[in-house]
Amino acid sequence: DNIITRTEESISALQDDYSRLRTEYTAMLRKAYKMKLPSNGVVFMLSSRNFGESYRRWQYFRQYDKFRKRQAHLIAETQKSLENKNIVLTQQRLEKNTLAGINEQQKTLLTSEKQQKDALLSNLKEAENRLKAELKTAEKQSAKLNSAITDLIASEIAARKRENEARAQRNREEAQRLKKDKEQNAKSRSNTRGKPQNTPEMPSKTENTEGGKMYNILTESPENLALSSDFRSNKGRLSTPVAGTIVRNFGKQKVLDKVTSINNGIDIKTADNADIHAVFNGKVSIVSNIAGLGNVILIQHGNYYSVYSNLSSVNVKKGDDITTRQLIGKAGFNNVTHQTEMHFEIWLEKTQLNPSVWIVK
Repeated sequence: DNIITRTEESISALQDDYSRLRTEYTAMLRKAYKMKLPSNGVVFMLSSRNFGESYRRWQYFRQYDKFRKRQAHLIAETQKSLENKNIVLTQQRLEKNTLAGINEQQKTLLTSEKQQKDALLSNLKEAENRLKAELKTAEKQSAKLNSAITDLIASEIAARKRENEARAQRNREEAQRLKKDKEQNAKSRSNTRGKPQNTPEMPSKTENTEGGKMYNILTESPENLALSSDFRSNKGRLSTPVAGTIVRNFGKQKVLDKVTSINNGIDIKTADNADIHAVFNGKVSIVSNIAGLGNVILIQHGNYYSVYSNLSSVNVKKGDDITTRQLIGKAGFNNVTHQTEMHFEIWLEKTQLNPSVWIVK
């Protein structure tokens, strides 16, 4: 725009010069006509009264002719410059109109892109809000599962404690009876001392280390303690519950910017209706259905527990004895992630452990 404005000003100035030159040239021709100046310079000089006048006329005629030619040349040059300026101006206007058209196309394109970005942003915000709502639902479901598992383990620990206390009471009563029998036998014997009877041991506590922490575990029946020991000795070698890929790990997980969630186990993406297998020998403690988590199976391995949730169907019932790699159910569809997944956890009594370090890589 600035270039076109300057060009128009230049054209206007040249037009003023052109008009002035034409006016001056016209006036000069009129004066020459009125003075009846001859067009033939030779006749004009010969008509002089003397040589001096003839010389002055020759000088005048030469300057006059030179001035006329210069004026005519200036007029022609000015006219040519005007024509060139008009051509440049026409080109500049054409370029400006072309650029203006391109600019309008760009504005239209940018407006369209902005509308698309706004729509995408709106969709992302809706997805974020939906994901947050689904996350809250998943956290509630996870809390419900944790509560159910914790209550069951607590009740089993309490039952084992009562059983151990009853066993301890029986052992104490047996020890007192043996002591009385020993005293009576000692009186009836002369100088022969009988071999001391073994006194049953009271229930004790054993220590177990997981994740750098010490856990006191109540002693159980020999079979239960042996199962716990076998399970613990297979750390890192337990069979995987299902063929697939771990999509969410144990512990704190970043879901959105500044939004995290706690995963008490691992989530494994798998094929539709994939077979779920027990990771180790044990006994089924829970077979239940929890809203949003599908079917849930909890298997006890001594003091350890394995949890399998989001199952579409189950093949076992509470109280069943389970062997390693036994089929216990089928993987279900996760309505939050929209893919087939199963959730897997490992507990040491009331402590949650990282399943990734227990199953075989």
